[in-house]
Amino acid sequence: KRKKKREKAEAKRKAEVERWAAMSPEQRIQEQMKEAKQKAKSNSVLKKSKIFGTLSSNAAAKLIDIMEYERIEGGVVVCQEGAMASKMYLIVSGECEVLDGGLTKDTKEDAVFFVLKPNDIFGESALLPDKFGGVPRRKKTVRVKTDSVLMALTLTSVAFENIVKD
Repeated sequence: KRKKKREKAEAKRKAEVERWAAMSPEQRIQEQMKEAKQKAKSNSVLKKSKIFGTLSSNAAAKLIDIMEYERIEGGVVVCQEGAMASKMYLIVSGECEVLDGGLTKDTKEDAVFFVLKPNDIFGESALLPDKFGGVPRRKKTVRVKTDSVLMALTLTSVAFENIVKD
């Protein structure tokens, strides 16, 4: 009985490997994006954010549907403290460091305030105007960990404004 179960699992895994091998790189990215969006919806990830906490499941799903899928290499600064903000991030895989005090000349000396992990959201304040009605600014510097690759669903302030208007 166990042997049959193992064989069935192995056959399923092999079929999945063959399916991925037959895909073009663009098809793989589309498949990864689809899976990331499904996972974000099923885990109610947006509900964890102060901004989206009161959204209905249907409204949260609509926001996730319009999000883009991005791959960002390790060591890349995603948000620079004080810079204009126009996009929020939902981490699918990988990790980011939130730096206390921004970047230093020697990155080894950067003070890591905390680490963001999969299903964490950051930069959502970019979707709302600042208290004076102007363009929001980044409050912290966020960098993809050097030993990581960030896969994220992103939402621009323009896309957010368009869906809020509808």
